[in-house]
Amino acid sequence: MALLEGSAATAGIALSVVAVVVFGLAAVAYSLYFTSRTKHHIDTEFFVTARGTMPVARIAWSFFAASMGAWVLYGPAQYVADPSFGVGYLGLISYSFFTGAPLVMIAFMGSYIRKNVPQATSIASFGRWRFGTVVELFIMLLVLFNLGVALAAEYTAIGGIFGDFFGVASWVPIVAVGLMTMAYTATGGLYVSIITDQWQAIISLLLLFTSVIYIGVSFKGVTLPPLPDYLGATTAGWQSFVTLGISLCAATFFSEAMWQRVWASQDSRSLQIGALIGGSLATLAVAVFSFGALLAYWSGRADANSLSNFAFFYAFKSSDGTVSPAVTIIVLLFAVIMNESAVDSFQNAITDTLVSAASIVGLSVPLWAARLIVVAVNVPVMIVGTRGLNIIQLFLVGNMLTSCTFLSLAAGLIPALNNIISPISVILGCLFSFFSVMVYGAIQTGSVGTGLYTYFYSVYDIYAFIIAPVSGIVGLALFAGIELAVRKIAGWPMPSLPDPPVIEQATAKIEEIKRDMVASA
Repeated sequence: MALLEGSAATAGIALSVVAVVVFGLAAVAYSLYFTSRTKHHIDTEFFVTARGTMPVARIAWSFFAASMGAWVLYGPAQYVADPSFGVGYLGLISYSFFTGAPLVMIAFMGSYIRKNVPQATSIASFGRWRFGTVVELFIMLLVLFNLGVALAAEYTAIGGIFGDFFGVASWVPIVAVGLMTMAYTATGGLYVSIITDQWQAIISLLLLFTSVIYIGVSFKGVTLPPLPDYLGATTAGWQSFVTLGISLCAATFFSEAMWQRVWASQDSRSLQIGALIGGSLATLAVAVFSFGALLAYWSGRADANSLSNFAFFYAFKSSDGTVSPAVTIIVLLFAVIMNESAVDSFQNAITDTLVSAASIVGLSVPLWAARLIVVAVNVPVMIVGTRGLNIIQLFLVGNMLTSCTFLSLAAGLIPALNNIISPISVILGCLFSFFSVMVYGAIQTGSVGTGLYTYFYSVYDIYAFIIAPVSGIVGLALFAGIELAVRKIAGWPMPSLPDPPVIEQATAKIEEIKRDMVASA
């Protein structure tokens, strides 16, 4: 049974469809205009990086829009308010903070990469420069898995929203969002995607602000009872700072959707300030959805028998037990618009990664092929989105794998370690982390297979998430020490960076693009 029926459902469907189509058509029109005015400098590299063209304001809006999605409608509310999680207000703080903080992390890491690898087209490009082709391929595989899960999650979420609230088959909104985003992403690439992020983010924040006003009105004059224990300072709440902090920082490191903002920024200052603003807005948005859900359970408008997925909406319950259709539609529009923004970001990021992958075997991808990739990778993920899979479990696979590898690879960003860690020690450090978690799982469950299933697919366990990065660093230090000792005994040279990038050529190309854009404006 749909949560909205009759005229409310009709109005909700109509407004949601209009939002998707209007943003999509406007983006297609802008894409066609942009490519016709600047056709002389649109090549594959610019298509996937928008190299050096975005000022601080656009980067800020884009970081916010790319980090959001339809997941914000369900995820924060369920995690914070559901009694089975028991994370309470500490979970609210940790979820909100670690939604925005990783964006700032990426910005400051990205400033280092921009300086040393100015021609980078993906985070895997850094892997090639620092560690070589094998590590580059390893990073690419992790990035593609991470992005595939994220894109499937967005399609699944928008399909679930239309099913839960309007009773519409999941494939209908998935096809609508998929086709519209493919149209303007394949036409204009990352540049146009960032432009649309700006439009979508501004409208979405206005809708979110309206829902905050509704919350204030809904609870005006309400006397809240004592805070239930499971919403207070619980052990699970304190542990969420570890599990969410490690998993979200690690997953963001392997999200090319965020790294693309690094390449597109005009300079490091625009990148860092934009990330601070965008990350703060993302933290605010998650805090609003989380707090509304917490209020619903705290006030008694929701209880243990309520569906925690809809906890945010229960905050607007009236005395007769009904939820305002108006505020429901407003919040749904926020989710729909953010879904479209997230989908086009992931489409661009997957295309960017695959275009970079072609360079491993010496292939240069023409622009028409890059546009075809947008469609080719999107259609199968749309099909997966209609299956209603448990995306939380798929996210756990990605989160645990990235937690096992994140710090070992990020150590390559520390200049003092340039002549200490090598590709061999990094790969062995990642494997050491994976096997450490596997051994922990075997000890806890009595079986290797059961342990892998439990901690890589079923349970967000704090100890597994601590073991993953810590053992990664221990393994990296151990194998780097062994390698250095062997090199010294054998008289082999110490590890060293590959040939430095040709910074002058890369910088000259960026300046050429900027001049062309000014001339065509």
